[in-house]
Amino acid sequence: RRATMRTVHCQRIRRLVEGELVNILKERYALETDPEVPIRYYLDFKSDERLLELRNVLERLERGTYGKCISCSTEIRMMVLTAIPEARFCEHCQRLQSENAGISAAQAALLSAKNERPPAATLKAEGPARFTSPD
Repeated sequence: RRATMRTVHCQRIRRLVEGELVNILKERYALETDPEVPIRYYLDFKSDERLLELRNVLERLERGTYGKCISCSTEIRMMVLTAIPEARFCEHCQRLQSENAGISAAQAALLSAKNERPPAATLKAEGPARFTSPD
């Protein structure tokens, strides 16, 4: 049952990501997409940061690694993935990274999603991250 829920969740994330990609392509590149053509086709040669983040999510979905921490391979909670679809770390590893960098978990989650490192002088200004599901 849990595996089925995760599969359904991943399918929903895929649709959301593909929808966001289509919107970005329309708004920033004035491209109309054909539903018969894989969305990846339209992403070639685009260096937009958000497009690259979303493309990374699609690649992990295709490889079957989406929703697994890139550090320890444990499953990332669905409510975290719903709030931050591009999350790459479980809460434990995210917390460790945050503590090592001296920033809040919420800030670190956003940075990890963007494949960025926190600035050295960033202070721990926020409390613990609170993820909420839009459903």
